[in-house]
Amino acid sequence: MLFRTALALSLLLAFCDALSRQKRIVGGYPSLLPKSDGFNDNQPSGNSGNSETDENNVVQVQDDYRSATVTGVEEPEGYQAYKGIRYAEPPVGRLRFQRPSFVRLSGKIDATKFGSPCPQLSSDGSGLVGSEDCLFLNVFTPLKKLKNSKIPVLIWIHGGGFFSGSALQYGPAHLVKNNIIVVTIQYRLGSLGWLTSNLKELPGNVGLFDMRAAVKWVTEYIHHFNGDPERIVVSGQGSAASAVTLLAMSDFSKGMISGIVAMSGSPVSAFAVDPAPKQTYQNMTTLLGCDQSVPLEAIRCLQMLSIQTIIDSDFEYQNTKLGNEGYLTGLGSLLNVGPAVEGNNDDRFLPNFILDSPLQLLKKHKSPKIPMLTGVNKLETKSGILGKYQDQVIDNLNKIPDYVNKVLPQKVLNTNTGFFEDGSVNNALKNLFENIEYLNLFKPKIKTGLKELVTKVMQGTTDALFNMPAFFTSHLWSARSNTYFYSFEHKPSIKSPGKWFLPNILGNPNEEVSKNDGTNSQHVREPGHGDELIYLYDVRSIEGKQISGTELKDKKDIEMRDNFTSLVAEFVKNGKPKLKILGDEWPSFTSSKQSDYVVLGENSRIGNKFRFCEMGLWGGVPDILQSTDCHFQGISDILKTVPDLLQNGVLGEGVVNLLPRNPIDGLLKNGKNPSLDIKNVPLLDTNLGPTNGIRNTLASGIKRQDATTRPPNSNTQKPTNIRSSGFGTVSGFPRPLFG
Repeated sequence: MLFRTALALSLLLAFCDALSRQKRIVGGYPSLLPKSDGFNDNQPSGNSGNSETDENNVVQVQDDYRSATVTGVEEPEGYQAYKGIRYAEPPVGRLRFQRPSFVRLSGKIDATKFGSPCPQLSSDGSGLVGSEDCLFLNVFTPLKKLKNSKIPVLIWIHGGGFFSGSALQYGPAHLVKNNIIVVTIQYRLGSLGWLTSNLKELPGNVGLFDMRAAVKWVTEYIHHFNGDPERIVVSGQGSAASAVTLLAMSDFSKGMISGIVAMSGSPVSAFAVDPAPKQTYQNMTTLLGCDQSVPLEAIRCLQMLSIQTIIDSDFEYQNTKLGNEGYLTGLGSLLNVGPAVEGNNDDRFLPNFILDSPLQLLKKHKSPKIPMLTGVNKLETKSGILGKYQDQVIDNLNKIPDYVNKVLPQKVLNTNTGFFEDGSVNNALKNLFENIEYLNLFKPKIKTGLKELVTKVMQGTTDALFNMPAFFTSHLWSARSNTYFYSFEHKPSIKSPGKWFLPNILGNPNEEVSKNDGTNSQHVREPGHGDELIYLYDVRSIEGKQISGTELKDKKDIEMRDNFTSLVAEFVKNGKPKLKILGDEWPSFTSSKQSDYVVLGENSRIGNKFRFCEMGLWGGVPDILQSTDCHFQGISDILKTVPDLLQNGVLGEGVVNLLPRNPIDGLLKNGKNPSLDIKNVPLLDTNLGPTNGIRNTLASGIKRQDATTRPPNSNTQKPTNIRSSGFGTVSGFPRPLFG
């Protein structure tokens, strides 16, 4: 009798479960798993597998609960590849917008083909690329296995403004040849990765949680691939560089990461976090046609939409934002949905990822005690200003009198949201940038033509939107660990190679901008945003296909690739970069309290006082502004109008001095030490007259270096630093400047 009752109950439960499943399907969730189109579906077979363990392309995984056989492939470039390994469940249906569900290795894993990229518009805008089932990673290892030795690991997170790009674009052969393991990962993009309503059903930042899940997978499994789980460096470029720093500062990643590489991005960059995520949510749900009045119904609506609808709405939102805010948003801000500050945990829901603004986290010393390698390119905004935003820039210069000094600085101040306090511009900085005498410091003293003004806009926006966030971050990060800084200044022989990696950000590399605008413009060879990537990775398409014409053939390019991959690999191995020409002399950023850095170019060298006067001018740093290095005319009287800035420093209250008795103290609050109180220090008289004063604030045709240096000799003697003098200008441009 008991058996019959149990049997009847089990049949009833099975029937109810079947009905339940049927209701979920009939309820309208779209089919979200398209055919693979040649990509790896990577669904484990459930069998443990018995492949020969001595085969180079097979990795056996065994723990207390499960076993797996991972079969990879040897690549023609000379490394072992394990592609398309799933680290989380497909984020589809009710898992859309939710934090990733971790997947452990089990059964037979075919790792011979890449997993699909995450959904996005194709680089030419003609259609949709990728699948929502995209949470895969790829492991690339050297062919030679060192006995009783674990290999350090570099995790690469691709850039793309949080709405584009894939792990498949980056061929790692040259890094792997330096005897490190490279892991490339994918994460959800656009609204699928970042949209938030601040409710548990739409928590936001799931893209960051994807990254964290991938890092967790590496820490748990990389030793099976001969990797060292104690030596994992996480790296990224642009938006991904910002994500890497956010990842490192989160409690979720504590103890997992031994170092970070942040290229052309920082946690205080304007594109690091969304300054108004609530408004973004309202705008996006309106675009998508989901009623916001009942939050749970709005979320269910979002989960029911097709991928095409979501990606199209992301693109429409991006275009609307660009139309409303102008080219500066395109150059240095979030174009789409992005990471958001969630605030402190309330102990009711799952813990949050970003508890405070990145600037506050850095000021409160929430960065981990791990080294950072970071840097910028010589002209970060070049590709945008000479590309798809060129019309806007030239139109402003032609129609707005004194645009460079009266309009641009204030617009940049409002664009740099990473430095905002309580959602708005620091009041002291706002007052300073409203002072007409201060704005006149941005004005060229020599009459210039249109092409020179365009160059000034390029250098000015590079300084304000990229160099300054990197500069401030490096000083604050140095409070707890070593920071190593570079300025990438090598001139590529390939025109704008960054466009191949970031086509949805910088524009299609196959499309030339040809204009008859009176600038007599021709190609400026200084490296722009993303141009350094080709010296670390071989170029691939979003789908992982080789692209002809992107191979490095120039001898100087190949030499730079060898140097760049070597110094990054050295940082991965030992926590300090090393460049052959410098020997062991790469200084940390604050080691001599001089903002030391390394110029990477044809004649790589050590420099100090990185963009010193420019950082003071764009950042409003009192002690730099008053420095005898800069000679800002009338600065003493100007600074008297902003006593709050003199008292607290540009970063405001609550900051411990990082560099006592150093000109960079003006970054920070001067604290209670009377010897450091700026009020007790007489202001410098910098009224030096027009000859010795500032000539060209943003740029000029006069050739000079940010910090005058000379390279070491062939015996790798310690390089000699020579202090810079005067104000920085763009150096080394071929003439004419444009074309």
